[in-house]
Formats: sequence, C-alpha cells, structure tokens
Amino acid sequence: MVTSKWLVRLTRHCSSWSIAQRQTQRTQTWVSQQTYAEYQQSLPIILDKSLTDFSFSPELCDRLRKFTAYNVGSGKQIRGLLTMAACEALMQPEQKQELREKMFVLAWAAEMLHAFFLVTDDMEDGAKTRHGQTCWHLLPDVGKYAVTDTGMFRSFVSEILRIYFGKEAVYPKLVDIFNETYFKTHIGQFIDSTFCSNRQYLNFTQEKYALVSALKTSFYTFQFPVLLGLALNNKYSDKAYKLVESIGSDVGLLLQMKNDYLDLYGDEIAEGKTGTDIQEGKCSLPAVTAVRLSNEYQKKIFLENYGRWENKCVDQIRNLYNDLQIQKICIKEETQLYNSLCQRINNLCKDSIPPGHLFTKLVNEIYNLKNINYDVKP
Repeated sequence: MVTSKWLVRLTRHCSSWSIAQRQTQRTQTWVSQQTYAEYQQSLPIILDKSLTDFSFSPELCDRLRKFTAYNVGSGKQIRGLLTMAACEALMQPEQKQELREKMFVLAWAAEMLHAFFLVTDDMEDGAKTRHGQTCWHLLPDVGKYAVTDTGMFRSFVSEILRIYFGKEAVYPKLVDIFNETYFKTHIGQFIDSTFCSNRQYLNFTQEKYALVSALKTSFYTFQFPVLLGLALNNKYSDKAYKLVESIGSDVGLLLQMKNDYLDLYGDEIAEGKTGTDIQEGKCSLPAVTAVRLSNEYQKKIFLENYGRWENKCVDQIRNLYNDLQIQKICIKEETQLYNSLCQRINNLCKDSIPPGHLFTKLVNEIYNLKNINYDVKP
C-alpha cells in the first residue's frame, strides 16, 4: 500500500529539484510520457512491497525511504530511462503489458545502483553538493553513518531483485549482471583513485583515460541497462553481449568526455554539483589533452599546480587550459567520436540484437545533453 506520508515526501523531494533537473524530467524522449509517468508512480509501490519483511524495524524502513527520497530519481535518470528504452525495444508487442511492472523494477534498481555509487563517490571525493543539494554524507543526521547507509542500501537493491524475480528463471542472470556491474565499476573507481593519489600526472595517456572510462562509466551507464533489457526479454547471448560491449564502451567514453567538459566549463547551478576534477587530480580529458600538448615549461606549471585545492593553483591550470585551447579541442574530439559511433551503428545488420535504432537513440541522447556551451567553435 502506498502511504500518503511517503507520497508527500516524494512530492516535496521532486519540488526541490533545480529548474534544469525538472526540465530534464519534462523533456525526456527515451520512452513515452505515459510510460514515464507510470514509472515515476511505481517507485513508492516498489519500496512498500520490498520493505514488508522489515516492518519489525520502523527506523530501518524510514532510513531506507529517506535515503531513496534524497538520492534516487533526481538528475538525468539516464540508467533508468535507458533500461526502459532497452526493454521496450526488445519486447514483442504482446509482452508489453506482462513485463511492464518488471521493467519498472529493473529501471529503478538501476537508478538505485547509480545512487549508491554517487553517494560513495561523493564521500571519497569530499564533494559538497550533488544534484543541487547538500551531499548525503554532510547532512546533520548522517555523518559517520553514511558508510552504513550505503552498504545497507546496496543490499536493499539485491533484496528488491529477490522479491520481484527470485522465483523466475531470469533471476540468476540478473544477479550476475548486477554483480558484474558492481565489480567493474569499483575497479574503475580504484584505478581512477590510484591515478589521482600517485600524482604521476605526466603518465596520463588517452589509453589510461579510455580504460577508466570503460570500467567506471561505460559498463554501468550503458552496457548494464541494455544487458538488463536483453535478460528480461530472454535475448541475452554471448554475441549480444559482445555487441553491447563494443558499442557501449564508446558511448560511455562519449559521456565521460561530456562529464569532464561540464566539470570544467559547465554551470554549477544548472549542473547541480561543484566541479573538482582539477583539485582532485583526475585523469580527465582536459588533463590528458594538456599533458599531450604542453611544452616542457607548460608541463612544469601543470605538475606544480594540478591536484591542489588552492585557488591560485586552480587558476593556473585554468589559464594553462585556455592557452592550449582545451575547450575547443574537447568539443572537436567529442564531435569526432559521435560521428564515428553513428557510422558504426549505421553499418550494423538490420536484424542485430540489440537493434541499431536503440543505439542510435542513446548516442543522440548523450550527445545532445544540455548545458554545454557550443558557442565555442570546434
């Protein structure tokens, strides 16, 4: 049963989203507006059913609801929307009603997994804001309990899968997909953190950047949702997996390039988060490009200032990026990757699984994400 208290809380949460976030919700084109509305309405129902076994502890249920309301469903919802788009693209017409609820469950589970990674990433990075609001670990009643909250929430996602799919043949495959996603993403985060901590910035290369992107971004953002769609529709195969991996890795790279650009040049208010890639010493596209193009004097400036939090150091790096015309280069490389992806997708067989039109949709959605200043000519 959906409690009125929960609906009020969820409504208040939605009303607190930034203008840019609410605009994203209104203008998404991954699925029909009716499907999207039903998807949004399904979350409290999924939570109520999944928390039934924990009614012995109202405090636990309230904590999980609060974590969900605060961290799930804001932002662009790429993973949930792509999960639904993949499911619908692979469904037979007669299956759509039968699989609708399960599709919503998988879409929200994907968004919950995303929220888990965002909160843990914010804790590790020392971030202050996310989606236009204070990071979870900085809330007065969270603090040191954030580690327990995230661990409990990750387990809760597994519990949701067990409740909705535990007695079905697809359950082991879904568990495998989620476990692979957790593992590969954590590996990507580890490699990313290692690059930052050892401060060997001159070792930043395009190859290392692509590796981090493939593990940290590509798999759980694109391959993961599409694999869920394949599994739900009983179309998962080694051949389909390889195609998703091949296309998905480059789509993830496209998104990572977009994220790196926005971290440096995006509007903090519109993006809802503070950009800290320079301060954290991230292996980002601007940094990799700067290392490749810098002369010896410029490399010295880069080494002395990159990965430092002092404002004067950040300004030095930004000035260096301006001298090297990093903004124009990032836009040019993103455009080239987009065109290459479109050509690869156009060359797919008409009966490919997943279908080419699904890949076309996700590539265009990523390429056209808002809040990028394309007044700068490539």
